[in-house]
Amino acid sequence: LTERGVKIPPNTDIARDIKEKLSTSALNFQSELQSVAQKNYTLPDGQVINIGNEQIRCPEALFKPSAIGIESSGIHEAAFSCITKCDEAIRKGLYGNVVLAGGSTMFA
Repeated sequence: LTERGVKIPPNTDIARDIKEKLSTSALNFQSELQSVAQKNYTLPDGQVINIGNEQIRCPEALFKPSAIGIESSGIHEAAFSCITKCDEAIRKGLYGNVVLAGGSTMFA
């Protein structure tokens, strides 16, 4: 949204609200990037903004940080790497019990 000049006031819950109501992770990012339906979001001041492919671009950064200029592993690769460093006897249990929790788990 910042790329399009949309200013969201700091220290507000607006970004979280947009994330929870409109963001979703894409199974096929490249294909869905072209076909995301625009959605409207009304800011507290009454201004209506359109949310387009940002709906899937933000969550994609968790899996492909390079999409936002960060050189790092995606969350799935980081979790896999951590588990492979554990004792082989407990890996199966770890793979079967991974739970991702927190604010970003609110993506649909």
